[in-house]
Amino acid sequence: VVADGQQAYTLTLTAVDSEGNPVTGEASRLRFVPQDTNGVTVGAISEIKPGVYSATVSSTRAGNVVVRAFSEQYQLGTLQQTLKFVAGPLDAAHSSITLNPDKPVVGGTVTAIWTAKDAYDNPVTSLTPEAPSLAGAAAVGSTASGWTNNGDGTWTAQITLGSTAGELEVMPKLNGQDAAANAAKVTVVADALSSNQSKVSVAEDHVKAGESTTVTLIAKDAHGNTISGLSLSASLTGTASEGATVSSWTEKGDGSYVATLTTGGKTGELRVMPL
Repeated sequence: VVADGQQAYTLTLTAVDSEGNPVTGEASRLRFVPQDTNGVTVGAISEIKPGVYSATVSSTRAGNVVVRAFSEQYQLGTLQQTLKFVAGPLDAAHSSITLNPDKPVVGGTVTAIWTAKDAYDNPVTSLTPEAPSLAGAAAVGSTASGWTNNGDGTWTAQITLGSTAGELEVMPKLNGQDAAANAAKVTVVADALSSNQSKVSVAEDHVKAGESTTVTLIAKDAHGNTISGLSLSASLTGTASEGATVSSWTEKGDGSYVATLTTGGKTGELRVMPL
């Protein structure tokens, strides 16, 4: 029986005396009591024929429900019945998906965990979902495996990331429809700084001794993704490096960093290399 609070079992108790005669008129004293009442509803007991008593039992909680028979406060021996309730169909509004880690690196992997539940938050296990859909800038070149059923209402999939940084949205799918209340999102970040892809430039390539100019670094990884959050310094070499200084770097966004180069008292060539 589905644990939807609507479908129900009908429990029947036949009451007889020591000689096997029906015991009538006991409906008001009889009780069917669940061992765990959470989500379980027991209907009123009625006498459907002499000595035969009946009531319905429904539940919004999946799993086994043990129901015992009582007459007023006294349990009737070992009389009990185990009722099995199963989860209803998937309800996307009650289902969710998470991704780990939350800031993966391009070319890495992300683990998606989908928690499938019915309308009453019971885990749903008997499903055949499609591979999750991928969206966002980082979806380019990324691929998702099929889902592995963990047997407890959770499902696991692996996402192999492409070479593009940015936002990645992942949504589980069932029969072509979204299977979670919201897509899970992560920010895929750039890989390590690549000297081959990065570029440094100066605002002026001829500066008088003792004057300043602006140095700009465009920081990129090996895939051409811009890199944020770097902590930079700089080395100065060349005949004019003596006495020259570079200020702290300021990040301007989109992988751009600027610093002020102040020359010393020497003339000649001065080379600046961000570190």
